Amino acid sequence: MAVGKRDTKAAKPSKGRLGSGLKRTDRDKEVFDATPEEDGADISHDGKSAQKPRDIRETKAFQKAKGGAKRMWTNYVAFLGSSFQRMERDEQIAIIQKFSMALSIGIAVLAISMFYSLLPQQLRVLAVPLAIGGAWWFGSKVIAPQVINRLDKYIHRD
Repeated sequence: MAVGKRDTKAAKPSKGRLGSGLKRTDRDKEVFDATPEEDGADISHDGKSAQKPRDIRETKAFQKAKGGAKRMWTNYVAFLGSSFQRMERDEQIAIIQKFSMALSIGIAVLAISMFYSLLPQQLRVLAVPLAIGGAWWFGSKVIAPQVINRLDKYIHRD
């Protein structure tokens, strides 16, 4: 997209009363290039009517973006699956344990943040480390073994 003058020289500074330093340009000589995409298709709407679409989900642009996001998510999940399959058994179990601990600690932090302002100060000092420590223990001793049992068919054998 280009904005400028056609077949004219650049504006020269003037010594006028306005003090802007540039001469006013002639609007008839300005060029505004709004070239569409390479294929020339207007993706702002489906082209069936000259009116704007009633819903953004009806536009071609939204459909293209939705398809692209879906392909990106599918590729990401496939990448994670192939990376998990390339790992050895010990690495797979370690990643499951880390994920379980991170998930349980994250839930504990969210729960604490909802009630933190309601707790008295003396209880706050004890509640935060106890909740995070309890979440770590729960994630590593309860959740991780359950997830490992459920994902056993995807984990390499010894």
